[in-house]
This record gives sequence, structure tokens and C-alpha cells, in this order.
Amino acid sequence: MTPYIAGDDVPPLHDLAGKIWIDGNIVAGSEANVHVLGHSSQYGETIFEGIRIYNGNPFLVEDHIERLFAGMAAYQYPYIPFTLAQISQACVAVAAANGLTEGYIRPIAYLGSEDILVAGSRCKVHIAIAAVPLASVLDGDQALMLATQRRASARCMLVHTKSAAMFAAGRLAKLEALRRNFTDALFLDEMDRIADSTVTNIFFVAGHVLYTPPAENILPGITQRVVFKLATILGFRVVIEHIMLDELGRFTEAFVCGTAAEIQVVTRIEQHIYARGPVAALIIAAYVELVLKSPAEVDRVLNEGVRAKM
Repeated sequence: MTPYIAGDDVPPLHDLAGKIWIDGNIVAGSEANVHVLGHSSQYGETIFEGIRIYNGNPFLVEDHIERLFAGMAAYQYPYIPFTLAQISQACVAVAAANGLTEGYIRPIAYLGSEDILVAGSRCKVHIAIAAVPLASVLDGDQALMLATQRRASARCMLVHTKSAAMFAAGRLAKLEALRRNFTDALFLDEMDRIADSTVTNIFFVAGHVLYTPPAENILPGITQRVVFKLATILGFRVVIEHIMLDELGRFTEAFVCGTAAEIQVVTRIEQHIYARGPVAALIIAAYVELVLKSPAEVDRVLNEGVRAKM
């Protein structure tokens, strides 16, 4: 199958998702349909995840499905029709059904079309899982503009959930960035502190210390947690603290991370220029080595701190 990279001359995404798991069954992608009056299509409470496939293994699949379930609970879905283990296993099955050794899995939870009222109390809960080929973007770099909008605080939205509602602002910021010839946008929070980008967490480097904003008003990243661990294994210190714009000049490197984005060097934030440096290179190399391990070895490295050639 053709590796999917957004913006390239490739088939439409829906044509790449050959087989889809939906409510317990694997069906042809053309049969996995959602009614136009689906509640989540109107009110934004769709909860979703993105999971990379490396060497045929969905990377940290249980962590992603735990976050999916937490999102459904936060949005007060009336029930969850499957267990965490069932959905994790379904992700593996979908990857295999589509013959993917490298790719991207998209689990989606949503409410049905039984109720048009905003509470959606009578709506059924559905879960679907698609999988498509996705090329690695580890060699990429990012030039970030400052988003016009601010990242909403936890007092305004459920910022710790991966919901459709949370990504509407990111879409607008990304469009603005592309119009201005940047690759992405960096959000500030309501206190004008650095938050995150449209779809990634950000790290800065000064000496042997990595700095990243706290998660109080942003989605805590699973790849971000991996970077925490790898940095520690490699002998770096990670500091979680608020970062203001006037501090950008004190850092020598910057990089962003996310499941689809993997880890990419930031070369520019508005007028601030950063070089590709040794710290990001070490983190990226350790990440590449980690994702190619078996799930059991990945678990051992992340949970037991085994260096294992790193």
C-alpha cells in the first residue's frame, strides 16, 4: 500500500483504509458508515486516538486505549460497550487485516443518531478502528509561528482529552501557519505562556536539561512520556515548568513530539532560530531503537529503566 503523507499526491484517505473494525466486526471500509445525524458529528464529543505501527506492532497500544476510555468517561458516555483489552486486541487485528507492518491506527468512539438533543441521553455508543499506511517523518523539521488564538484552559474545556472539540482550534491555527509559510503553529495559553503546537508537545534544550510546559492546560502526550523516559536513560534532566516567550533565546535546541509526528526538530519559532543539535539527535536515535523492539522489550525499557543498548 502507498505510504500516506498528507499533502502528497496519494489516494484519498478513505480509499487507503481497506478494512475497518466497527462495533465488534471487521468490514470493508465502504461499509463502515456513520449517519449524517450522528450526535458526535454535531456536538463534537468524538473521542479518538492515533497509534503508530512499527514492525507490525501497534506501539503502546494499551496506553492509547486507556486514554481513549478516559476521554469517553470525561465526556460522560452513557456506557462503554467493550473492554480495554478487547479494543487493544482489535487494533492489532485491524493492522493485520490490512497487511500493515508500518502505519497508523485510528480508533474512534462516537455517539449515534438516536437523539438530536444536546445531552444525547438516548444515543448508542459506537467504536470504530481504521488503519492506514503512514510513512515516518522523523527526518522532518518544524518552523513554528505563534497561533493567533490562545489554548483554552482546563476551566473552559476538557483539555486533557483527545476529543474532536479540542482540535478545531488546531485546524485553524494550522491553516494560518501554512498561509504564512510556516509548517505549524505554537499555542500560548491564556497567561501568554507556551503551551503546545496544533498536534504535538514541545521540548526546549539548554545544556543537559530538557524543558517542557506543564500539562495543566494541554493534552499530556504519550510520546511526550516516552521522551521523558528516554532522556532520563540517556542522562539528561527533564524540567517541567512554565516557559515565557522572552525565554526562547536561552535555549539552544527545540523539538516537538507526537504519535503521528514522531520527534521532529524545531528550526524556527517566529524570529528565533534553532540549529539541529546533539541532544535532539540522541533522543531521536533512542526513539528509533525503542520503537523497533518487541512490545515486551518496549515495556521493559519504559517501565524498568533498562538501558538495553541505548
